[in-house]
Amino acid sequence: MEHAKLLRCYAQILYDRGRAGEARACFDRALQACGSEAAAHEEARILCGLAAIALEEGDISAGMRRLDEATALVERHDDDIARLVVAAERSQALFQLGRLEDSVAASRTGLAAAHRAGLEQHPTTQLLLSVLADALMELGRPAEAVSETQAVTEVPPTSGASYDHMNRALLDMLAGDLAAATTRWAAIEAVCHTNNLRYGGNLVDRGAIDLWAHRPAEALNRIREVPQGVDEARYRGFTAPILTTALRACADLAEAARAGRDTAGEEAARHAARDLVELHDAMRPDPFAPHPYHVTATAHGATWAAELTRVSGGANPDGWATAAAAWTRLGRPHRTAYAQWRQAEALLATGRTPAARECLRQAAAGARTHIPLLAEIRSLARLARLDLNDKQPRHPVPPSTPYGLTPRETAVLELVADGLTNTEIGTRLFISEKTASVHVTNILRKLDVKNRAQAAALAQRAGLLTSRASSRGPTAH
Repeated sequence: MEHAKLLRCYAQILYDRGRAGEARACFDRALQACGSEAAAHEEARILCGLAAIALEEGDISAGMRRLDEATALVERHDDDIARLVVAAERSQALFQLGRLEDSVAASRTGLAAAHRAGLEQHPTTQLLLSVLADALMELGRPAEAVSETQAVTEVPPTSGASYDHMNRALLDMLAGDLAAATTRWAAIEAVCHTNNLRYGGNLVDRGAIDLWAHRPAEALNRIREVPQGVDEARYRGFTAPILTTALRACADLAEAARAGRDTAGEEAARHAARDLVELHDAMRPDPFAPHPYHVTATAHGATWAAELTRVSGGANPDGWATAAAAWTRLGRPHRTAYAQWRQAEALLATGRTPAARECLRQAAAGARTHIPLLAEIRSLARLARLDLNDKQPRHPVPPSTPYGLTPRETAVLELVADGLTNTEIGTRLFISEKTASVHVTNILRKLDVKNRAQAAALAQRAGLLTSRASSRGPTAH
């Protein structure tokens, strides 16, 4: 059995270095070395290794047959640890295949077996719980994932038990508690080995928290600082989402720099994006190419293409529509809603307001369990004066303030009070800088003040800014 184990471990190293052919031969030798005295869990691991290679090569039927062999083996030997290992491999395979409901069922079956065998603390049980949480989050059902992970995340993370906390940090983020997500991840980083933090899926998860907390530079730098580079074989299942996460960070940085007239900042963001494009173009095979196992590859590719237009400052509603459709086909409501939100921004930028309203309405429905995304969708609807409850955009209402400000002027005044420039106001409200300037001039005249600072002070004293607090709440659905 020791010989078989050594061969299996060596095969896994070969596989992790991208040498799949050699790894398969080594796994085959390990399987032959398994005698009658071999433990079922060792033979099951070898079969799972062979299954992984077949699946990565696109031979789905061969890969699933190997997993069926492993399942039959563990049932014959009634080996609890082997049963856990095979359940984890099957749930991960189903997840990659896009069969999310089946992955959830397989994970729960494996977790139930772990509970019966008293293996709740086994590392493979953590992996099962992680796959379950991932599948539930992708399905837009984070509340179920919270109930599954709450008990095991009540104690601080340790070096050997951090994956549950990584998932819980994502769940904190989805619930809108970005501070809790950041704090939890800091606790993970304090005890977790650097290699684990740089593992592909963890880079993506940490990047998502940074992006929704409006820290795009941190998200980008974490990925750029990985010494191996994101195209190493060990990232094969995560290369596409790593690339799209990094490019979204570049787009966020470029948009913020343009709004602040930071030419150097915008060029730095564009340069970082060009580096990513060069990295992607040199990859073989293309991580965005259709693949029968990595079924999200083309959806990530569509997202990548649409994010590129954000970097350059262009509006690409059709590109975002393509991405939204791809994610819809995969049954990923949060990812669909993100694409629809960006599509609505592009539609508004090109003057297609009715289409943007419908797009935002759909996005809000898909993002109902992703609070940071839902907040952005509602904010965009408010700034564009779109009522997501109605079939048509809101009609202007007569002036209602003591100073005769129109609703649009009130919205501009709120942004003036926040210290935004005319360019930034125009970007936020989807109007030109010149139009924003006209609004500001009219506001100063109506308030009978000389400058923006006086306007902000008077508006605060007169209670003209009280709508800001309420407008940040859930007023559009």
